[in-house]
Amino acid sequence: MLAERSHETGLRLFGQGHYKAALREFGRAIGEEESSRRWNDWAVTQTALHQPEEAEEGFRRALELDRRYAEAMVNLGALLMHLERNSEALTFLEGALRGLEENHKPSIRSLVGQCRSKLPVGFHPDAKDIAAILRQFVSSEPNEQSYFNMHVGRYVATLEMLPEGSPGQRLLELGAAFHHLTPALRGLKGYQEVRCSDVWEGNPQCQRRVVSADGREDFLFTVDNFDVERSPWPYTDGFFDVVLCCEMLEHLVSDPMCVLGEINRILNVRGLLLLTTPNIASAKSVTYVLRGESPYVYGQYEPGGRPTDRHNREYTVSEVQKLLEYAGFQVRKLRTRDSYWTSCREVMRHLAAQGFSVANRGDTVMALAVKKESVRERYPREFYNSAGTQTERRDLQATVVQGKDGINRATGEAQGGASRL
Repeated sequence: MLAERSHETGLRLFGQGHYKAALREFGRAIGEEESSRRWNDWAVTQTALHQPEEAEEGFRRALELDRRYAEAMVNLGALLMHLERNSEALTFLEGALRGLEENHKPSIRSLVGQCRSKLPVGFHPDAKDIAAILRQFVSSEPNEQSYFNMHVGRYVATLEMLPEGSPGQRLLELGAAFHHLTPALRGLKGYQEVRCSDVWEGNPQCQRRVVSADGREDFLFTVDNFDVERSPWPYTDGFFDVVLCCEMLEHLVSDPMCVLGEINRILNVRGLLLLTTPNIASAKSVTYVLRGESPYVYGQYEPGGRPTDRHNREYTVSEVQKLLEYAGFQVRKLRTRDSYWTSCREVMRHLAAQGFSVANRGDTVMALAVKKESVRERYPREFYNSAGTQTERRDLQATVVQGKDGINRATGEAQGGASRL
């Protein structure tokens, strides 16, 4: 069997220290027929090649195929510990203990102890607890219920990535239409001063009340009404400590750097930006492209809707990083996760077989960045065309050019200003 031969060749090459050659053989084996063992060995090789993001995805793929595969759980747990993601690591290490033989457990118990010692003291709700808390503030309106159910995984991941608030810190949540996250920013994360933005026809500001289903929690928030692509925003320089820009970047019509530049301006020194946006290079998007379909998560037009009601531009992980760096931010955490789809993973084995990256193929990009400096470049060439723009063409065509017959070719008027019929 070709897959088994390639796998055995990979093991031999790995044992000889030829990691790149081993990786190619493991990739070929996975391309022929994937298994938990093959993905695990592929990921171990990526670890040896100092590619932790690739390794993490390989271990996770092994566990998608076999949730009880203890070796992959141990390897992934150890990798996450090395990346200082101890809470996540603990989940896998404790799971591995249930499937290991007794003689292998002492070393894993030692790792579990190390993980626990590095976790902050106090109550820390898990993903299920957070989702239940958020659900308490969702109304019975069908559209809101549908949106919440689709995005709840992303909401939980966002709150898990967001650092705890400190006394006196100010947080701005951009585009807070449903306020699904807003109460948790106070109740769970400890940000006592939370401001929100939205856009509507009417007053420049309003107060919105969000009440839990049992009536025990009642929050009142100030919401500012403004177009984020028009500067300046209604805040003074350095006013906020944290800004959330979640699922907004992809809706922008013309000027993402304007938005990121304003975020930079209103953040104080060492202020934090947490940004999420769909990943156009996700496993789902790659699969759809191979089928000849659109890679967009959501590119549909809405009859009578605004230009921002659809996804006007979706981004890759590397593009998000570049945008943040051009805007004066230093990225602390950058990863992807599957928030909406988990059934498009078949393409992953083909990517591995061809030597392409399998890291950061989740459908949602999540970035946590710190303000480092002012905006480095207002119109970076990767994102803005500065030569022969459409605006210049229109302006040139609108220039008054009078022909020999006295007709203004731009406006259709006769010389002297009279209309020509």
